[in-house]
Amino acid sequence: MGQTIIEKILSRHAGRPVRPGDIVDVAVDARIARDFGGANVVKNIRDHGLPVDDAAKTFFTFDCNPGGSDQKYAANQHACRLFARERGVNLFDVDAGIGTHIAIEEGLVGPELSVLAFSDGRTVLPMPPARDHKRVFDGDQGPNTGGMGAYSPVPGVSQALLGEVCRTVLQPAIDGMASRGTPYTGVLYAGLMLTAGGPKVLEFNCRFGDPETQAILPLLIQNGEGTTPPSSLLDILLACTEGRLAEIAPDVHWHPGACATVVLAAPGYPGSYPKGLPISGLDEAGALQDAMVFHAGTATKDGRIVTNGGRVLAVSAIGADLQAALERAYGAARHIRFDGVHYRRDIGTDKRQQTADNRRR
Repeated sequence: MGQTIIEKILSRHAGRPVRPGDIVDVAVDARIARDFGGANVVKNIRDHGLPVDDAAKTFFTFDCNPGGSDQKYAANQHACRLFARERGVNLFDVDAGIGTHIAIEEGLVGPELSVLAFSDGRTVLPMPPARDHKRVFDGDQGPNTGGMGAYSPVPGVSQALLGEVCRTVLQPAIDGMASRGTPYTGVLYAGLMLTAGGPKVLEFNCRFGDPETQAILPLLIQNGEGTTPPSSLLDILLACTEGRLAEIAPDVHWHPGACATVVLAAPGYPGSYPKGLPISGLDEAGALQDAMVFHAGTATKDGRIVTNGGRVLAVSAIGADLQAALERAYGAARHIRFDGVHYRRDIGTDKRQQTADNRRR
């Protein structure tokens, strides 16, 4: 996958070097920096029928429709030239990366990771790392979705690695925005790829993630749980707005186990889907120990809860470990019924769980 030019600018300003092998045309860099437009992002190349030259680990990103939805994918210089010819893009020298509408991106290989953190504009307080499943079908098959499930924490992601992410990604980003006179307060979401060279930023989001949040926040120990009163989510958010996150950070505690989230989708999703399908079993699912049901695409009609979106419900559960959390989440999900309901049966069991530490040795 590639990294957008906006994220390169933020990384540069924060003192993080651009990845080795990255070449961004100076004219493009300056123009994007001025108007905060965006270049298209290259990803999922193999899904778009274009040849992939395994020896050429460079992806090309085109800015053919700034700010629009036009995306094109290329994996080598030949495909790059073909696309440029088709769209009439002005490329002065593709090999040298010199042009007015092109950025040459390093190809990244590795599992993805989501790390969300609270910030008051100075302090960064990370949440447990999470990983989601984008593909609609088991085995990471089918089209992409907004997310069919997630789990937290992620096996193999050590505290040392999480500390590295804070030190090299999250804190520099917060410091960089503060130095520009635009401090960021809230939740900063870093979408990362764990490569052989360490974690690399794919994107930043200024929000909680969905469905990662449904797998992360249930792990937060709230007031009244345990013998030492910890800080609640409200306490944390208030501290962010008042600039005293560092003061309450020692009182923020997370359950030592794991949480898994399974998304229940409407028939046809992520394509077209019907609405208004009656839903049953919600009370039974929510009554199970350490299970909870989050509504996403639902509505009330004639006194009944019905479907009203593509991703209808997210069922989460906490367990002593990931396997226990998964068993409880799926146990709760099986209680919920509506015509055509479908969900993945392999959340938390994909091959991406290989340990990052082993990958980087």
